[in-house]
Amino acid sequence: MKKLSILLALLLCFSLCACEDNTTVTESTTKAQPTAGNTATQSPTEETTVPGKDVTEPIVEVTDPTEASTEPTEAPTEPTEPVTEPAEPGETVTVYLLKKAIYFDVGHVEYYYDKNYNLNSAATISIDNTLLYDTLYEERDANGMACQIRTQWADGSDGDILCLKYSADGKLQEELYVGSNYTGSQYAYDQDGNRTEKREYYDGILQVAVYFEYEDGQLIAAHSEDISGDIISEFRVENGLLVEESFYDYGTECTFLYEYDANNNLITSTYIYDGETLPGDEYIYVAVEVDAARAPYILEQQRYLIPIT
Repeated sequence: MKKLSILLALLLCFSLCACEDNTTVTESTTKAQPTAGNTATQSPTEETTVPGKDVTEPIVEVTDPTEASTEPTEAPTEPTEPVTEPAEPGETVTVYLLKKAIYFDVGHVEYYYDKNYNLNSAATISIDNTLLYDTLYEERDANGMACQIRTQWADGSDGDILCLKYSADGKLQEELYVGSNYTGSQYAYDQDGNRTEKREYYDGILQVAVYFEYEDGQLIAAHSEDISGDIISEFRVENGLLVEESFYDYGTECTFLYEYDANNNLITSTYIYDGETLPGDEYIYVAVEVDAARAPYILEQQRYLIPIT
């Protein structure tokens, strides 16, 4: 699915570049190559902070991406709001924040958080330590969830803008690129709040759908289908975690292997192409104590950063 997501992002890039001079399609966790004239060394933007320090969030007006766009060919399953018990006042839990992602063929991404441990920004840096672009998480809702993800290239030019919508309990429902003709993803959940579907659209047409199956609240299986409903990838699941993804790339057998630490955080992603194992990607975390009532929202932000599905 990672390769398919990259391909979708590239297709979108070519489409938007032809229509809008100032639009460059990237994703916060997508591996990207710098554009011409975009290799000057530069530090992350001044808004970025480390946990525990205050940050002033910029306010940017964003056009609603659903305006003047076609509706998707298939509507997602309507989610049912999960019923959860409120946390005891003052109760805290340990949450693991992604601090750094190292991609063997691109470079690395460093993540920054505000004083409430909301994801604030990310700096994508090339192998030779050149800043490629910053990703800014902005326009927060009442739960502190970032409703806008904006890319800013190293030369100061603006990249793409992705708008996100959440349910009342902070579950991601939809993400759409501003200026696109309904290009993005929709999500659906069961009554317990487990994600059951992810549907990826391009120009309002369904391209890929990922389905998740559960038993007694634990993930037991997952697979993806193309626009025709044919299975294009299958996942192997162990102890509720996705540990392997198998698919074919133009007839060549490919596999992703996922490894987790004792806290179920993804730490490596290894790609096997036609029997050849490539160097793996790595993920580094920092543990923080947060208010238990805030933990579900922080974890949803973290889930968005993990590039499995």
